[in-house]
Amino acid sequence: MDGPKISRLYYTTSDVCDLLKIAPYILRNWEKKFSFVRPTRRRSGRRLFKPQDLELVMMIKKLKDEGYTDEGISEILRPKEETAEAPEPQGIKENVHVNALMLTIQRELRSILRILEDA
Repeated sequence: MDGPKISRLYYTTSDVCDLLKIAPYILRNWEKKFSFVRPTRRRSGRRLFKPQDLELVMMIKKLKDEGYTDEGISEILRPKEETAEAPEPQGIKENVHVNALMLTIQRELRSILRILEDA
């Protein structure tokens, strides 16, 4: 996945906001809108994002930049456990990578279609 390289065990809210170039209120809003964004909280209430949390937030940002709605993003990124009656043994990280690959293929197919329409 494109973007900042993930190299630490935990990232603070300000770290995530700096990496993604978003305001903290946007990140907090995403936590409310997308139930699968669950950073660890310290006793003080401070949020700490694990690398897989950061990957998920990076994917949300990428999808937002591509024009997806909140509902569309939820549908794409929601873990299988939340969408199926019989959960599949697939984690968020694998789900995010599969969806990222599908988005890349979809974008390339649209590009090919535009080329064919112009020809």
